[in-house]
Amino acid sequence: MVYDPAKSEAIKVQNEAILSELDATLNLVAKELNITLKQGAVGRMEGYGGNITIESPPYNKIEEISGLPSVYVKAHELGHAVFAKRGLNFKGFPVKEVKTYIPNWDEFVLASKEYRPGLWDKGKDDATLYDKGNGKQVTGKEIHRHVRKPDEILADTIASVYSGKRDISILKPMMGKLGITEQDLGIT
Repeated sequence: MVYDPAKSEAIKVQNEAILSELDATLNLVAKELNITLKQGAVGRMEGYGGNITIESPPYNKIEEISGLPSVYVKAHELGHAVFAKRGLNFKGFPVKEVKTYIPNWDEFVLASKEYRPGLWDKGKDDATLYDKGNGKQVTGKEIHRHVRKPDEILADTIASVYSGKRDISILKPMMGKLGITEQDLGIT
């Protein structure tokens, strides 16, 4: 069963159980991958190689914007960590180059849109969506650009597998090209 943002009380109770189960699963994945988890003000992943820390918020303005619970932020950051553990990233890669490593890239984009629809739907304007708390204002234009970056799409797709929204088969072509195993994903 997958998280459903519907508002009925029965659905809300069911959703809380689903989110709790997902959180427990993500904690096991992080443990399997030797990744430190802690709570922080924002969702982010720090470090590469063997020393990775993920901060995920107990609650965050991102939830208001994206409509997703903070445990989905944790899943997304674990998606980044899978690649960081191997020193891999697609930062700055043109999509044409990314497609040589991820032949089903268009499916990844679709998975990302399904995983974080609230962020994909944000406009391209300069209206402030939220204040990060450090004086930095985040605009619709910044979010519009950010969610379309290859590393973000990749993290969303891995997170969609962790959360049960997608089957691992979506990752198989990439795993074959890059030599990544299910154990590398923490899902053995």
